[in-house]
Amino acid sequence: MATGINTDKSNAFKIELLGYTESFNAIKNRIDNCKTTVQNNMDGAGKTEIIKLLDAIMEQIPAVNENINSYISTIGKIEKSYEEADELLGATITKNVTKVGNK
Repeated sequence: MATGINTDKSNAFKIELLGYTESFNAIKNRIDNCKTTVQNNMDGAGKTEIIKLLDAIMEQIPAVNENINSYISTIGKIEKSYEEADELLGATITKNVTKVGNK
């Protein structure tokens, strides 16, 4: 049964969100490479500060990815809720029409 949700657009949006998690993972890899370069080629307080900043950024990426995955899951739950409501409505209408037809 059709729902009030455009599933094609919803699925496209979920795919787009998954693309963002892949992008964040690529960013994390690039930051890790930068961190390695800094560790191997710098000395002093600047090196320590840059490493701290890079680590702080990298620590946030898993939380962002988790939030994106949560959004994807929530979208799926909303879709399911609409489908179930539509099925219930359809069954109720069919039952009522059948009652009227039998009178």
